[in-house]
Amino acid sequence: SNFLLCYAIFLMICRTFTGNICDKKGPKYVVYPCLLAFTIGLVALGYTNGSIMMIISGGLIGIGYGSVTPVFQTQIISSVEPHKIGVANSLFFNAMDAGMAIGAFIMGMMVESVGYRMIYVAGAVLVVLAGALYAVQMKKRGVMPLVSTSELH
Repeated sequence: SNFLLCYAIFLMICRTFTGNICDKKGPKYVVYPCLLAFTIGLVALGYTNGSIMMIISGGLIGIGYGSVTPVFQTQIISSVEPHKIGVANSLFFNAMDAGMAIGAFIMGMMVESVGYRMIYVAGAVLVVLAGALYAVQMKKRGVMPLVSTSELH
Protein backbone atom coordinates (compact mmCIF):
# COMPACT_ATOMS: atom_id res chain seq x y z
CA SER A 1 0.00 0.00 0.00
CA ASN A 2 2.95 2.38 0.59
CA PHE A 3 4.09 1.70 -2.98
CA LEU A 4 0.72 2.77 -4.42
CA LEU A 5 0.44 5.75 -2.10
CA CYS A 6 3.87 7.04 -3.13
CA TYR A 7 3.10 6.25 -6.79
CA ALA A 8 -0.12 8.29 -6.66
CA ILE A 9 1.45 11.23 -4.80
CA PHE A 10 4.35 11.56 -7.24
CA LEU A 11 2.05 11.07 -10.22
CA MET A 12 -0.18 13.95 -9.10
CA ILE A 13 2.73 16.23 -8.19
CA CYS A 14 4.47 15.73 -11.54
CA ARG A 15 1.33 16.25 -13.59
CA THR A 16 1.00 19.74 -12.15
CA PHE A 17 4.13 21.01 -13.88
CA THR A 18 4.98 18.66 -16.77
CA GLY A 19 2.41 20.36 -19.00
CA ASN A 20 4.18 23.70 -18.54
CA ILE A 21 7.54 22.13 -19.34
CA CYS A 22 6.10 20.64 -22.53
CA ASP A 23 4.58 23.96 -23.55
CA LYS A 24 7.76 25.94 -22.90
CA LYS A 25 10.53 23.53 -23.91
CA GLY A 26 8.87 20.71 -25.84
CA PRO A 27 7.77 17.15 -25.11
CA LYS A 28 11.22 15.60 -25.29
CA TYR A 29 12.17 17.45 -22.10
CA VAL A 30 9.47 15.50 -20.29
CA VAL A 31 9.32 12.20 -22.19
CA TYR A 32 12.95 11.09 -22.05
CA PRO A 33 13.65 11.90 -18.38
CA CYS A 34 10.33 10.37 -17.35
CA LEU A 35 10.93 7.20 -19.36
CA LEU A 36 14.29 6.99 -17.61
CA ALA A 37 12.61 7.40 -14.20
CA PHE A 38 10.05 4.73 -15.16
CA THR A 39 12.83 2.34 -16.24
CA ILE A 40 14.87 2.89 -13.07
CA GLY A 41 11.72 2.49 -10.98
CA LEU A 42 10.91 -0.88 -12.56
CA VAL A 43 14.47 -2.16 -12.11
CA ALA A 44 14.48 -0.91 -8.51
CA LEU A 45 11.17 -2.68 -7.91
CA GLY A 46 12.69 -5.89 -9.22
CA TYR A 47 15.62 -5.62 -6.82
CA THR A 48 13.75 -4.23 -3.82
CA ASN A 49 14.57 -5.73 -0.47
CA GLY A 50 12.61 -3.50 1.87
CA SER A 51 9.96 -0.86 2.34
CA ILE A 52 12.19 2.12 1.54
CA MET A 53 13.22 0.71 -1.83
CA MET A 54 9.58 -0.15 -2.57
CA ILE A 55 8.51 3.44 -1.79
CA ILE A 56 11.33 4.90 -3.93
CA SER A 57 10.41 2.66 -6.86
CA GLY A 58 6.75 3.70 -6.48
CA GLY A 59 7.77 7.35 -6.69
CA LEU A 60 9.94 6.79 -9.75
CA ILE A 61 7.27 4.79 -11.54
CA GLY A 62 4.68 7.44 -10.64
CA ILE A 63 6.90 10.16 -12.08
CA GLY A 64 7.60 8.17 -15.22
CA TYR A 65 4.26 6.67 -16.11
CA GLY A 66 2.24 9.53 -14.70
CA SER A 67 4.07 12.13 -16.75
CA VAL A 68 4.48 10.45 -20.12
CA THR A 69 0.88 9.32 -20.43
CA PRO A 70 -0.64 12.82 -20.74
CA VAL A 71 2.21 13.97 -22.99
CA PHE A 72 1.65 11.04 -25.36
CA GLN A 73 -2.09 11.66 -25.28
CA THR A 74 -1.60 15.33 -26.10
CA GLN A 75 0.77 14.53 -28.95
CA ILE A 76 -1.67 12.05 -30.41
CA ILE A 77 -4.68 14.37 -30.31
CA SER A 78 -2.48 17.18 -31.67
CA SER A 79 -1.60 15.07 -34.70
CA VAL A 80 -5.17 14.69 -35.98
CA GLU A 81 -7.81 17.00 -37.36
CA PRO A 82 -10.14 18.47 -34.73
CA HIS A 83 -13.11 16.30 -35.75
CA LYS A 84 -11.00 13.14 -35.20
CA ILE A 85 -9.83 13.96 -31.66
CA GLY A 86 -12.41 11.64 -30.09
CA VAL A 87 -11.32 8.73 -32.27
CA ALA A 88 -7.62 9.40 -31.59
CA ASN A 89 -8.25 9.61 -27.85
CA SER A 90 -10.25 6.38 -27.92
CA LEU A 91 -7.57 4.55 -29.90
CA PHE A 92 -4.87 5.79 -27.53
CA PHE A 93 -6.59 4.49 -24.41
CA ASN A 94 -7.75 1.26 -26.06
CA ALA A 95 -4.17 0.55 -27.17
CA MET A 96 -2.85 1.28 -23.68
CA ASP A 97 -5.49 -0.95 -22.08
CA ALA A 98 -4.83 -3.76 -24.56
CA GLY A 99 -1.08 -3.50 -24.01
CA MET A 100 -1.47 -3.67 -20.25
CA ALA A 101 -3.89 -6.60 -20.45
CA ILE A 102 -1.80 -8.60 -22.90
CA GLY A 103 1.42 -7.73 -21.10
CA ALA A 104 -0.01 -8.73 -17.72
CA PHE A 105 -1.24 -12.02 -19.17
CA ILE A 106 2.07 -12.89 -20.83
CA MET A 107 4.23 -11.79 -17.91
CA GLY A 108 1.89 -13.56 -15.49
CA MET A 109 2.47 -16.79 -17.40
CA MET A 110 6.24 -16.22 -17.37
CA VAL A 111 6.65 -15.28 -13.70
CA GLU A 112 6.78 -18.85 -12.43
CA SER A 113 9.70 -19.73 -14.66
CA VAL A 114 11.72 -16.49 -14.48
CA GLY A 115 10.65 -14.86 -11.20
CA TYR A 116 9.37 -11.39 -10.38
CA ARG A 117 12.78 -9.75 -10.63
CA MET A 118 13.11 -10.67 -14.30
CA ILE A 119 9.50 -9.65 -14.98
CA TYR A 120 10.23 -6.13 -13.72
CA VAL A 121 13.51 -6.02 -15.65
CA ALA A 122 11.63 -7.15 -18.78
CA GLY A 123 9.15 -4.34 -18.16
CA ALA A 124 12.05 -1.90 -17.95
CA VAL A 125 13.40 -3.21 -21.26
CA LEU A 126 9.97 -2.63 -22.82
CA VAL A 127 10.00 0.97 -21.57
CA VAL A 128 13.45 1.48 -23.13
CA LEU A 129 12.18 0.00 -26.41
CA ALA A 130 9.15 2.30 -26.27
CA GLY A 131 11.51 5.25 -25.79
CA ALA A 132 13.56 4.16 -28.80
CA LEU A 133 10.41 3.80 -30.91
CA TYR A 134 9.30 7.25 -29.76
CA ALA A 135 12.68 8.73 -30.76
CA VAL A 136 12.47 7.13 -34.21
CA GLN A 137 8.93 8.43 -34.72
CA MET A 138 9.90 11.94 -33.63
CA LYS A 139 12.80 11.94 -36.09
CA LYS A 140 10.49 10.81 -38.90
CA ARG A 141 7.66 13.19 -38.15
CA GLY A 142 9.51 16.06 -36.53
CA VAL A 143 8.24 17.62 -33.35
CA MET A 144 4.46 17.59 -33.28
CA PRO A 145 2.88 20.85 -32.18
CA LEU A 146 0.95 20.51 -28.96
CA VAL A 147 -2.65 21.63 -28.79
CA SER A 148 -3.47 23.99 -25.97
CA THR A 149 -6.74 23.54 -24.10
CA SER A 150 -7.99 26.89 -25.40
CA GLU A 151 -7.73 25.59 -28.97
CA LEU A 152 -9.98 22.62 -28.20
CA HIS A 153 -13.00 24.66 -27.12
